[in-house]
Amino acid sequence: DYWERLNKSLKEMKKKKFRTAIRITAIKGINMVEPENYAKLIKKADPDFVEVKSYMFVGESRKRLKEENMPSHSEVKEFTEKINEFLPEYEYCSEQKSSRVVLLAKKEFKKKGKWVAWIDFDKFFKLVSKKKKFESKDYLTQTKK
Repeated sequence: DYWERLNKSLKEMKKKKFRTAIRITAIKGINMVEPENYAKLIKKADPDFVEVKSYMFVGESRKRLKEENMPSHSEVKEFTEKINEFLPEYEYCSEQKSSRVVLLAKKEFKKKGKWVAWIDFDKFFKLVSKKKKFESKDYLTQTKK
């Protein structure tokens, strides 16, 4: 049942016209394998962004996993690069080393060599108030460093 519901959710995500993202929690020794199959799942949803984040050894998860299951930032980045090899429409966008997170974005969010992936909230709320259909590209602004 889980697999069917996951696939249905991914197909529904693809229909959405607002910003979408998939987050993968990378767990060393458990799920940092088969990047081509992650790419297949990602393609089903066609999200704007793919975030790969390290598992963190905190909370209740400490009862099930070990500290060794927490990949380093470089391991997360390497795994993200492997996934990206199967996703030609995406490109490395940014990373946060202290959080062990790497972000891929669709290449369409890059304009003249700069990422335009942040939300212009003023523009967003103006569009919402008009009660007309709009897409994520309609309320973007340049990504700040």
